[in-house]
Amino acid sequence: MPPTTALGDLCAGIDHARLRAWREAAGLTREQVAVTAGIGYPLLTAIELGNRRPRLAMLTTLAALYGHDPAELLPGPDGAG
Repeated sequence: MPPTTALGDLCAGIDHARLRAWREAAGLTREQVAVTAGIGYPLLTAIELGNRRPRLAMLTTLAALYGHDPAELLPGPDGAG
């Protein structure tokens, strides 16, 4: 299996509710995050709702905006699942 596929599979299992909770705890709106992260509001909404699978680079960007490690969103012993 190519590495990009394995990373894509990991990103499919992220904790979407935690990602949204981080944004809300940071006091940021979706509009603010979308502009800062350089993505569209609809994409951010879809990611938070679990309707879109984010790329690892986007998870890294979002986690950094919220002051967290992206590994906290991934399934596994050190992550969310």
